[in-house]
Amino acid sequence: MKESPLIKLSNIRRDVQSWLEVSKIPEIDEKDSMIWSLRKTNQELAEKIKSSEELLAKNMTALRHEIGARDKEIVRLNKEIYNKDQEKNKLVKEIQNYQGLLQESEQEKNNMAKHHEEILADINLRHEQEIYILKKIKRS
Repeated sequence: MKESPLIKLSNIRRDVQSWLEVSKIPEIDEKDSMIWSLRKTNQELAEKIKSSEELLAKNMTALRHEIGARDKEIVRLNKEIYNKDQEKNKLVKEIQNYQGLLQESEQEKNNMAKHHEEILADINLRHEQEIYILKKIKRS
């Protein structure tokens, strides 16, 4: 299992602290250049670790803010999608309404045309009857 960066930093910091404590033992000659060099290196490492931890904390905070901003954007986009969907549904209902009205209008037009055909047929029949009667009257 892979250790997280925070755990690694914590372990390194603990090791550095141990080295620093060991280097403070009175029996060790502090004037010895090698020990002094190790102390300095340990101190530098401890400072680097602390700096890395601070940078990591800043980066984590920045990432949390970024995630929060993206979450807000996702919520906003979801609301926008919902509103557009509601608008689409409203328009679909209006279209269906107009289609129904159009069908009714076409049916009414067809009924009116049929009625006019019947009237014209009656007029034609009467006209033919009148012509027939007029022809009979002319012959007599």
